[in-house]
Amino acid sequence: MEQNYQAYMLRVWQERTEMADTAVSIRLSLENTKTGTRIGFASMDRLMQYLHEQMGDRSSTNTLYVS
Repeated sequence: MEQNYQAYMLRVWQERTEMADTAVSIRLSLENTKTGTRIGFASMDRLMQYLHEQMGDRSSTNTLYVS
């Protein structure tokens, strides 16, 4: 069985928008632990889309497993 193993460090933070003091945007970044390459995302949906693309979209569901 072929394995496609990738490891990332996930960072998540909030930023206030310039328009309103109360509006908050979530920002995310992934850092590939092997290469050090960092990629930023403005939404959780885009982050999940990227991860599905990286895994060859073999996952048939949007389930996220956390241990």
